[in-house]
Amino acid sequence: VWVGKEYAEHGTIILQCLVFANIIRLSCLPYATILVGTAQQNLAIMSPLLEGFSNLIASLTLGSLIGSVGVAIGTIIGAIISIGGHIIYNMPRTKGITFSTSTFIKDGLLRPLICAFPILLVAPFISYTNLSSINEMLVIISSITVILLLIWKFGLLISDRIHLSLIFRSALNHIKSLFN
Repeated sequence: VWVGKEYAEHGTIILQCLVFANIIRLSCLPYATILVGTAQQNLAIMSPLLEGFSNLIASLTLGSLIGSVGVAIGTIIGAIISIGGHIIYNMPRTKGITFSTSTFIKDGLLRPLICAFPILLVAPFISYTNLSSINEMLVIISSITVILLLIWKFGLLISDRIHLSLIFRSALNHIKSLFN
């Protein structure tokens, strides 16, 4: 194969790293969209440059040390530095848009991360261990349960939880009325 034996052997982990890097990068997409919509995209030049240079340096360094997986990990490092650049450099310089950087970090980054954390732990575990089908299903069901509880507790606003509770109660009452 033209991409080489190493790439073929590590293709799954490379893809997982690149998808994870894109998830990180895309977490600032709403902010970037607002900048473009308000003609302030010139304020966001520094973070893409930081991302590009850090990605290049980390990918070359890690690629020479651990191979193609290192290049993918370098992309994750570049994505993290890009988000840091947006938070530390770009957001304080944004004009005409009222928002709180701390609220963005708390509600836009940490809340979704808390909800996704179990799958970030479990997916590699399932991928690289030889569990029986029953044990794998138990791990997946447990993870989904924990994720749903985390979404309920941290991912939803109080008003969302109240609204969903009313919908669930109404649906449950409707189902009960069908059997009475």
